Amino acid sequence: MRKKESEFVNHLKKLLDKIDTHTKLAKSVGASASRIPEWMKGDRLPSSDTLIKLGGVALELGLPDPFFFWALAGVDTQTLRKMADRVQERQYELAGPTVPIARFRETEHGREDAGPPVPLPLEFVPNPGTTICLDISDESFGVVDAPHGLIILDTCVLGTADVRALDGRVVMVRYEPESPSVLNKRGLYMGRLRIELMQHGRRHDWMQITVKLLSLSPWTPLWITLGLYEDPQGLRGIPYNYENDEARSRRLNEILARVGSNFPLAEGVQIMALVLGRLTGNRDTTVPNFAYHK
Repeated sequence: MRKKESEFVNHLKKLLDKIDTHTKLAKSVGASASRIPEWMKGDRLPSSDTLIKLGGVALELGLPDPFFFWALAGVDTQTLRKMADRVQERQYELAGPTVPIARFRETEHGREDAGPPVPLPLEFVPNPGTTICLDISDESFGVVDAPHGLIILDTCVLGTADVRALDGRVVMVRYEPESPSVLNKRGLYMGRLRIELMQHGRRHDWMQITVKLLSLSPWTPLWITLGLYEDPQGLRGIPYNYENDEARSRRLNEILARVGSNFPLAEGVQIMALVLGRLTGNRDTTVPNFAYHK
């Protein structure tokens, strides 16, 4: 028995120790059970196709020698690497039409390119022309409240002051307050924008509109105030009770209409983008996992 056949028999025995019977092993590689005793004698080797399948069985069983069977079939290590890369690419291929979205990172010197574009499903990118991917890591500058990974941003709302259409949406804002008494750090924040209307329980002529950015992370502040408006006429004496719901609602709509698109956001607050979602996983070539925000 030559050395190659002898080594094959030793590795085959390890497989049989794990898989119990000749019949099971033969079935797992698509061969006749009568072939197993022939292979055990070392008289002949299986075909290349069968050797590759034996390597696959060894891999599934957790044995350290699948490469022996593959090498015996004539598959070199470099080819195996290429095969593995191709399998990974197929695993992460995106279904349907995609659109390449530019990738950036925030640095101390401004925004810079962060690598090749990211292919995203076209159905999830309503405005490709204004959509970017922001790469967030420990090295990112100025990003305070955002998860690591790629964040998909639609910059169509950059600089907007009309917050009414953004109520309930997840947005990213640049927060750079001038006051030294502000507790929150300067930088980029991501959260859900909420418009809250408040009427004082006793002062019926006092009414306040607050724009808040609610945190998406449990370890950060619950909210940041982005803007505050106190109406001078308030609710004009309309008490806060169920009997006056219709009148109160009508008056609130009047106030919101008057404030309109000129709602005074706090100094140093700029709405940057809508947050369409986050991407996690392999950020170099493909995108396996999506988490889209509504």
